[in-house]
Amino acid sequence: MKPNAWLFLLLLILSGCGVVSAAEQMKKVPDDLLQKVQKKGTVRVIVELNIPIDPRKERTAAEELAQRTAIAAAQKEVAASLAGTNHKIYMQDDRIRGLAMEAGADAISVLENSPRVTRVYEDYPLSPKNEIKEIRPIGKP
Repeated sequence: MKPNAWLFLLLLILSGCGVVSAAEQMKKVPDDLLQKVQKKGTVRVIVELNIPIDPRKERTAAEELAQRTAIAAAQKEVAASLAGTNHKIYMQDDRIRGLAMEAGADAISVLENSPRVTRVYEDYPLSPKNEIKEIRPIGKP
């Protein structure tokens, strides 16, 4: 093989390694969340949707309507892509570019591969059930 061919082959291999590591960094679902859904069967998640958003506080009525319509369309598209999977959407609002749901491993896989999804986060309840067993006044045993 000619020296230029070796150099080309080496660059090709190295550039492929860079793509793999970039893809690993671009995971939408964290590994710990994947492990949790495998262990528990379902997890509560917040799904961040991949749509442009206008962060300005003051928008015209037409701009506000266009943004809310885009959010609703993305939410509907993601919900439709989850048909037949183990999931239950419990929060959806066209003012928020996301969804909150209980999702099984099959739904998590769909979310990971969806171009409409930017990131999936674990959702934690604000006040876990049965966490506080007893409330005692300060200074009392």
